[in-house]
Amino acid sequence: MWDPNRSGQDLIDEFLQLHYGCAAPPIARFINLVQDRGLAGGLHTNCFGRGHDYGIDESVGLAGVAATEESLELAESDAVRRRIEKLSLAVYRAAIEPVWYVEDPDPKRPAGPREWYGNIAPENLDPELEPACGHSCSGLLNCANSSM
Repeated sequence: MWDPNRSGQDLIDEFLQLHYGCAAPPIARFINLVQDRGLAGGLHTNCFGRGHDYGIDESVGLAGVAATEESLELAESDAVRRRIEKLSLAVYRAAIEPVWYVEDPDPKRPAGPREWYGNIAPENLDPELEPACGHSCSGLLNCANSSM
């Protein structure tokens, strides 16, 4: 039940402890770093701001990667490890922030994978790369190629 008398920090700490167990401290440090950087910048560009608008740079990304690795070592169960792996998506995105918005200096370069690779012949696929869903790469590729 919601209790408006509880502090926001107490609720965050409780969630982290219940969700990540012994792996919570490194994650808490990373969350605090991101929050401190965001507050220090004094900007609020709504949810559509870029990482640098909130002080997210390479050092924040690297701190997040280190926190994720430390948390994975401290995780007490596979369930907690899976939660940390989900969190790592945001961490790795922060880590690549410095190059995420780099402009391509060649305006003639094709815009996407279809233009980069065109139709790929199924016989050129590596059978080791079969997707876990059970579909064959060639079957998925034929579907993709027919929609081009």
